[in-house]
Amino acid sequence: MNVDPKTVPATQLPTRDIVIQAGRRAFYKAQFARYGLNFDLLPNYPDKLVSPRSQVISIGAEREVTKGLFVGGDYVHQHWTGLARTVDLNAPAPFPRTLPGQTQTVAAANNTRPIVPVPSGVRQVNVLMNLGVADYNGLQTQISYRGNSKMYAALSYTFSKATNTTEPDGNGIGPNEANIATLGEFERGPSVLDQRHRAVITFSYKLPYNFTAGTVAQLASSRPFNATTGVDNNGDGANNDRPVINGRVISKSAFRGTPTQDVSIFVENRIKLSERVAVLLRLEGFNLLNHGNFLGRGQTIYGDTGTPNATFAQFVSGVGTATNAIPAFANIDPPRMFQVQARLIF
Repeated sequence: MNVDPKTVPATQLPTRDIVIQAGRRAFYKAQFARYGLNFDLLPNYPDKLVSPRSQVISIGAEREVTKGLFVGGDYVHQHWTGLARTVDLNAPAPFPRTLPGQTQTVAAANNTRPIVPVPSGVRQVNVLMNLGVADYNGLQTQISYRGNSKMYAALSYTFSKATNTTEPDGNGIGPNEANIATLGEFERGPSVLDQRHRAVITFSYKLPYNFTAGTVAQLASSRPFNATTGVDNNGDGANNDRPVINGRVISKSAFRGTPTQDVSIFVENRIKLSERVAVLLRLEGFNLLNHGNFLGRGQTIYGDTGTPNATFAQFVSGVGTATNAIPAFANIDPPRMFQVQARLIF
């Protein structure tokens, strides 16, 4: 039912979840006061929102160990601070859990909010704050052979770790607790883009009649995904609560999917039409082995008992018994496919 709040008595208006901006303290104090609310009860209101800061350190070396054979390595460290994340300034007090199945009611949680929700009042007061932190450490090694004008071969391996306290682009992963006191290092976990191991094999060879053929094979370890109980354990109104395993709430994105691989080939020919004009014809095949590269999981509800749900970590519920095809899913890399390209060069 749609109603005009100007025509309804204040005592009959529902409790609201609102979004406010940083740096407008005087304005919000006046607006809250109009509804009999004390804005000063909300802790940690930010007086400004700034751009995130990124610090990057890299060092690398390469050496030709014998004619045409190069060996190199690079190390990269990135520290990212001030990432914007949504914070509920009126969040309930933290609700520590050490056993599966522990819950508190929404009413009990609301009673611990700085401004207790009442009709015509507020429940969530959300604001963007510079609270997020992210770190990346990566070591890449590479061996390449360039000693033959007709052939190129390379093998690279990257060992890396990417963690953060909030995903920069969201990805639907909310915090276990909404209270600002628990949004720091307690929320640190693997980034959804974290791949600890990644290897790339590249090979190409120039054939007679101006043909070139080659292959690129990529092999990578699994990416993480987040697990929840499927229950609002802490009563804050959001089902972001993570399960308790071995006496503690697990970290963000604590589970892993399956490794990925992609073997691709190409063949191309450059046809010279004149001194200055040529046509490049190229045929490419991607993921020739048609490997299923599932980056995430559709069933991420672990459950709120000592054992995970039967469908936990499956791509969709009912795999193996469902008669319909797997539906479209955002976290899947493409299947086997081919591409033909023609390019005019002049």
